[in-house]
Amino acid sequence: MNKRAIVTGATRGIGRMIAVRLIELGYFVEFTFIRSFEEAERLEQEYPGKCRGAQVDCRSQEQIDRYVQRIVEDGDSPVTVLINNAGITYDALVKEGVWEDFEETIATNLGGPFHFCHALIPHLIRARRGDIIMISSLASDNVRIGNAFYGTTKAALNRLSETLAAELARLNVAVNIISPGYVETELIGDKLTDDKRRELLREIPLRRFTTADEVADGVEFLLGRKPLLIGANLPLGGGGHLR
Repeated sequence: MNKRAIVTGATRGIGRMIAVRLIELGYFVEFTFIRSFEEAERLEQEYPGKCRGAQVDCRSQEQIDRYVQRIVEDGDSPVTVLINNAGITYDALVKEGVWEDFEETIATNLGGPFHFCHALIPHLIRARRGDIIMISSLASDNVRIGNAFYGTTKAALNRLSETLAAELARLNVAVNIISPGYVETELIGDKLTDDKRRELLREIPLRRFTTADEVADGVEFLLGRKPLLIGANLPLGGGGHLR
């Protein structure tokens, strides 16, 4: 196996589906998690010898630097793919929110991708090829009351991604964005009442939520480099970006 990738936050939902897709495409997947030890072990057991998990706090630059250095030195092939998927949601009216919650959302959703990119980019340049895919959200553009914290971090992530794309294109490192809308995961299923689900579906032209598998399709498409996209933002929300 001569292809390696990092997927952050890969034990559940979108991240797990992306990790599985990359394994199917022949990558050895290094994946991170915070608390999901059982899910991480289950993924390793399901795909023995094809993936490896590590507990990494994506808010910590020090932890990320050590982790990236370790896996770069530990493998027999270069890491050429980084999928920045780990993130948290936080819903509150701005007047009712507190700075500590906003700060944690920023540290996770923006700081994590920045730290991983900062640590890995020199190795991608050395390998003379790299693909960085940021998992953002339609919430970066779609304004919704109570979604300021999350939406703001995703909008900032898009700007960071576009600037990185411009900086790295000539070095054969492609940076792109995938912006899902509402994705059918356990988290969505647990949080939404039937009435709320119907309300959200009315806002989506396709009248259904996106699946995690469709987000993985987007990752596979971008990694195929046909066409080679630089700084693209794929809106995977059933037309939800059109409202």
